[in-house]
Amino acid sequence: MPGPAVGVPAPWSVGEVVADQYRVLRVHTEGGMGVVYRVRHLEWDVDLAVKCPRPELFGTPEQQERFVREAETWVSLGLHPHVCGCHYVRVLDGLPRVFAEYLPGGSLREWIDDRRLYAGGPAESTARILRLAVETAWGLRHAHERGLVHQDVKPANVLLDLDGTAKVTDFGLAQARATGGERVSGGGMTMAYASPEQARREPLDHRTDLYSFAVSVVEMFTGEVTWLMGPVVGEALASYRSGGGRGFTPGSTWRPEGDGPPPLPEPVAELLARCLRERPADRPASMAEVADELADIHLQLTGRAIDRGEPREAELRADELNNRAVSMLDLGRVPEAEAAFGAALAADPRHPEATYNSGLMHWRQGGLTDEDLLAALDAARADGGAARLGPLIDAVQRERGAVGPAAEPTTWTVPWYEYERWTDSPWDGGRTRRAAPDIEIRPTPDGRLALTACDGAVKLWEVATGRCLRKLDELRHTVDLDADGRRAVGVGSDGLVRLFDLGDGRCLRVFTPYYRSGSTTVRSLRLLAEAGLVVGGTSDGTVLGWELTTGRARFILDGFSGGTVEATADGRLLVFDGPEGVVAVRDPAGAGEQTPLLERRYAHEPCCLSQDGRTVAAAVGDRLRVHGPGLDAEIAAGHGAGHRLALSPDGRLLAGGGLDGAVRLWEPDTGRCLRTFRGHRGHVDAVVFLADGRHLLSAGRDGTARRWPLPEPHPAAARLSRPRRHAELDDLSSRLAALVERAGREHAAGRCAAALDLLIRARALPGHERDPRVLTAWQELARDRRVTRTGLRAAWPARVLYEGAWGAPALAPDGRTVAVRVSGGIQLLAAETGERGPLIEGLSRVHGRLRFTGDGRTVLFAGGDGTLGSWSAATGARLGSARLALGAGTASFTADGRFVLARGADDGIRLFETATGACRRTLEGDHGRGPNLWGPALWLSPHGRTAVTAGPKHSIGLWDVPTGRRLREFHGHTATVTELLVDADRGLLLSGCGQDRAIRVWDLRTGACLRVLDDQPGGTGALRLSPDGRFVLSLGEDDGALRVWELGTGRCLRVLAGRPAGFSGVEPGPDGGSAVCVRGDGSVQLWCLDWELAVRRQS
Repeated sequence: MPGPAVGVPAPWSVGEVVADQYRVLRVHTEGGMGVVYRVRHLEWDVDLAVKCPRPELFGTPEQQERFVREAETWVSLGLHPHVCGCHYVRVLDGLPRVFAEYLPGGSLREWIDDRRLYAGGPAESTARILRLAVETAWGLRHAHERGLVHQDVKPANVLLDLDGTAKVTDFGLAQARATGGERVSGGGMTMAYASPEQARREPLDHRTDLYSFAVSVVEMFTGEVTWLMGPVVGEALASYRSGGGRGFTPGSTWRPEGDGPPPLPEPVAELLARCLRERPADRPASMAEVADELADIHLQLTGRAIDRGEPREAELRADELNNRAVSMLDLGRVPEAEAAFGAALAADPRHPEATYNSGLMHWRQGGLTDEDLLAALDAARADGGAARLGPLIDAVQRERGAVGPAAEPTTWTVPWYEYERWTDSPWDGGRTRRAAPDIEIRPTPDGRLALTACDGAVKLWEVATGRCLRKLDELRHTVDLDADGRRAVGVGSDGLVRLFDLGDGRCLRVFTPYYRSGSTTVRSLRLLAEAGLVVGGTSDGTVLGWELTTGRARFILDGFSGGTVEATADGRLLVFDGPEGVVAVRDPAGAGEQTPLLERRYAHEPCCLSQDGRTVAAAVGDRLRVHGPGLDAEIAAGHGAGHRLALSPDGRLLAGGGLDGAVRLWEPDTGRCLRTFRGHRGHVDAVVFLADGRHLLSAGRDGTARRWPLPEPHPAAARLSRPRRHAELDDLSSRLAALVERAGREHAAGRCAAALDLLIRARALPGHERDPRVLTAWQELARDRRVTRTGLRAAWPARVLYEGAWGAPALAPDGRTVAVRVSGGIQLLAAETGERGPLIEGLSRVHGRLRFTGDGRTVLFAGGDGTLGSWSAATGARLGSARLALGAGTASFTADGRFVLARGADDGIRLFETATGACRRTLEGDHGRGPNLWGPALWLSPHGRTAVTAGPKHSIGLWDVPTGRRLREFHGHTATVTELLVDADRGLLLSGCGQDRAIRVWDLRTGACLRVLDDQPGGTGALRLSPDGRFVLSLGEDDGALRVWELGTGRCLRVLAGRPAGFSGVEPGPDGGSAVCVRGDGSVQLWCLDWELAVRRQS
């Protein structure tokens, strides 16, 4: 919750524009709470009432909490025809401002005072008073049904619209006013309307509002307040009744009959007397009872029912729920904000403002990366929200520092990653590709120079020009240089540490080897010129500190477990991995006491230390741990994101160079990934905050160095939606229900075109395009054979089914059950809800093929380690198992699960009996060689009589399995085919591969290539066909994106961005309206596919 502003905020003036959005039109009232303004929202062209508390009511934490709680209560009431709607709350100038529905008709207090209430004579005014009383009672009933007691019911808190509709206002603000000097009791009520129990400061329930309501109705019939305290009104009413209804006390002023109150009808007086009883238990049970009785009296006296009828609360749509969530967030109520955002996105999964605000909140909390947020916004923009989302995406880009020329990096080409990529093969006399070596890159703090060690060569580079200034032939690996780039240390081929002058290349010093064995190697070096030290960690478990001037050891510390040694410039603090994790050693040349900082298992993972020595960060698996003053944070960074780490001098920012070529910038105190910098191709092997405090330098294996500007503070503002009044929302909801109901009748009668037209009209209603009611009807119509899908309107993740899976999922033919690979086994899930079914255990983490049988009763698996098994989908019980001696790099099962076609480690393709593992057929011939562990693709028909396999020279073969005869070959790809998809009903074959960017469509009968789908940025990782055969889903092997293609034209209709997590598997549901996806982060998601529809032409 934001604290109060420094100083007292200035009051708003008429004509002033506040926060670039609100023009002040009028200052309405000033009371104990503060000022009420009438403002116009300049973008929406809507008038709003803004209730602003006096600054002195918001001075202490208790006052702040009270006002926040009361404002939260009002926001949560929703929209009711007889409650003044609170649209949202915003904190401006350090104070929360309540933005409510503006009602131009004034208050009931004003209507009583200026006698508008009594216009038209006694009969008309009696009917008016009774109607307003009933409507006020309805509004209070709505609050009571939600557990809220108003505690300050009075005519001033009943507002009227232009048509005279009564709406109760100021819910929850009585307590806030209680500290403002207004005449209120301990419960926050105005004393003239207070109930006896409130005056006695007793606990209150809803019956206190019945009492105050009755006092207000009494005043409507008397025209004035002549009592000092509410508890005496019952006696005054009795006196009034006995006196014939003229005057309340001898001192009261009575106006002429023409403009005065009408007589109090006896039935009303009798009801009010019951409401004004001393004991709450003696009053009517509820406000609903009071409203019903008053409505009956209205009918008896006027001969007609109240024409507005029984009210109902409007169903809030995504716009209103988004505003509620933003209000809760501004009030510091994060759980309530998350719940409201969830409800908004359930009402419309692609709602622009809710997607933006929710994403912004989770990004700032560290739950999303900047790329996650941008991917969600881009997806919502692609699904029809371009006009509204453009400015929101720009705001996010500004906050992450990615807007304008100053946001662009400076890139230099430096050829420091050169090595001999090929070597002679001892087996066949040819040449084979060498494994790529590691590289060390040590830039200077100003980014001007960099020292590298790669493939046995140590070189000094001028970064801006890419020139190699010097090669140090006596050094081989493990290097460092001082801050001004004048001296360097490294390890030579003899294992000794040497100090070099980089100006002339002279060796200045050879450091005495205090090693414990002849095989000892130095694994990490730090040159600390200010401290006159060189510090190194060795393979024999020691950390050595050598004096620069003498080359002798100043200290030897035990307990080094590998990895890097980090140190402050003065050498008084060392940080390195000990047996149990990261430790700090203060005064290493003195006491050398070790202090545990972070637990972690693997010492080879990176670690870094801030310049001031107060903060340390280390990679622990796929997470980053940061320890510092008042900070012990854990950041979910993802595998390889922290391949290289650097902390800013003050420890406020943490940079990570990734194996994926990205450079990420985190805020350790929030866990937020503030910015992801992309540009490198391949590993990033150095990151350093430059001495100017404004830039970050990264260096990668792609032979480039990049200088990135650090983001400056430009926080994006929350985005509110244009509020709608109750009547508009209620009308839209009624129209939607009527259209959906009519569409259902037309569909049932077989009139699909009429049904589709009605649903199109329903989806065009504002805020209802993705209403669950219309989506259900839309998907039901899509399943009709007389209706066809023509394109993809939108796609979104409906829910997360599971966390911690990997690889491609399998979906049962009826779409009800999902099987996913998990650590050590297979997990079965309900596809609609994610409810967990049986867990099949005992499988190693190897690549394999996971499938259901055609009846969905059995789960099948063939693994690269030769595992072949079947299990009951209902119980998880093992039904059969076998072992394939040569493994199953790729595999395909028959529909009944009796046979499996598998490619073995020898690249042979064989048909096996699943139950026994017995080989029943070998497809003789050259099948080519697999480019990876699991080999090229293959496909086996459901009945097992036909197969398609990837063959030599990028070919594809069609086989008759019973005879083992090759029927046909397909040629056209330029790399080994890794994905095959067959649509036997339509006689089509689809193929793709990792290095060939094309997806090809073939005629199975003729072998002709019918079509090549549009180029992709990279290879194809998977291919799936929609149930109607009109659309293809493909996974990008390089970018992890899910693409939707129109098979008939070859056009790519939609790219569902894969970055940052990417998709690793997809299975469309049997009705085409959904798909189960596995993301690269292990989440299993159910996606909704929202298709454009058309009615088929009758032949």
